[in-house]
Amino acid sequence: MYFIQYHPLKEKLRERTLSESEALPYWILFNVLVVLGFYVPTLGDFNAWDAIGGVMSLLFTICGIYHVYSQNGGTSGFDFIQKVVVLGWVVTIRCLLVFIPSMIVFYILFAEILMEGEISENTNLLDVMLNAAFYIIYFQRLGRHIQDTTKDKVEPPPLPPQY
Repeated sequence: MYFIQYHPLKEKLRERTLSESEALPYWILFNVLVVLGFYVPTLGDFNAWDAIGGVMSLLFTICGIYHVYSQNGGTSGFDFIQKVVVLGWVVTIRCLLVFIPSMIVFYILFAEILMEGEISENTNLLDVMLNAAFYIIYFQRLGRHIQDTTKDKVEPPPLPPQY
């Protein structure tokens, strides 16, 4: 099982040699994280930023899934769920490894400006902005890596000659 590396997984997915039993641990761990996320108690009171963040999360999820589906080839794609689960695990881990330290820095730098010098237990504008950034980056990266596993990999157009 890979936690950081994409290339061995992408090669197996491209060649369709990843077995269901190899994919199973990714599916289990993915669902464990989702369940744990729902059981973490929220701090503070529900406010307008919670509502805005919830709606944005729903929209980003729907749009992100559609984006990833299209990067897989849409209706002509293959093994969509298997790719989302397996590569989604690695994308999640890699994003968290970058995002958690970044969040700490953002809170230190912007607490004075956005939160009047206090880090609040309630959801605020910075929380919603960082959450939106995570969704955008996550689905963009997942779509990119799933596109690498399609048989008809879309190559970028060649650059014009330099004069």
